[in-house]
Amino acid sequence: MNNLTFYVYHISDSPDVEDGYIGVTKNPKRRWCEHIKSKYTIGVYIRKHSWTYENNFTIIFTGTYKECYDMELKLRPISMLGLNESSGGSGGDTYTGLSIERKLLRNKAISKSHTGRIRTLEHSLNISLAKKSCGNLIGSKNINAKMWKLICPKGTETIIHGMLQQYCDEHNLLITCLRYYINDTVPDIVKNTMGGYRKKSEHSFMLRQNTTGWKLMLCDEGEIYFTY
Repeated sequence: MNNLTFYVYHISDSPDVEDGYIGVTKNPKRRWCEHIKSKYTIGVYIRKHSWTYENNFTIIFTGTYKECYDMELKLRPISMLGLNESSGGSGGDTYTGLSIERKLLRNKAISKSHTGRIRTLEHSLNISLAKKSCGNLIGSKNINAKMWKLICPKGTETIIHGMLQQYCDEHNLLITCLRYYINDTVPDIVKNTMGGYRKKSEHSFMLRQNTTGWKLMLCDEGEIYFTY
């Protein structure tokens, strides 16, 4: 197992590893095809935004099975970070031998076990160390960081430079929901429909309710604002 080559990949339209989806695979193109058909957040997001393998799939690390899953765990130490619904890391060598159906069931169980978990300082430090190892800087220090415009239900605009996740954490907003409805106002929750949200806990339900009425947009080039 450890002699095989594995890949840590990043699916996003941004080079910032805090954004998008982080995963591990032995076969990048096959894994991409699986994501395209997926019913999870990453699959829905790929289809909604017409992302492609050539433009939005990047290999960020190559190594052994353990090295790659250790890196994934550093980048996604808890569930619901970026577009990942489950935390990173492998449950052991038995994982790669499972069928796709069994892997999906296992990932659901992992995601459920992490529901409502509060991000700790240790988790934040792990993410920072992983970013440094990948050569990324966060916020305004990252020349590739995006400039986001957030409009609250009352119409107040806030400009955020590369710190969208932090802003959402501080204001109890659901970032995956904002990204799903990007350029549109987040609607009220409608039961039994797709909407960038699946209730996993009372905490996530509260975040989704708080996000109703907000609108996320990318700033146009040339715009000058005070930034968060």
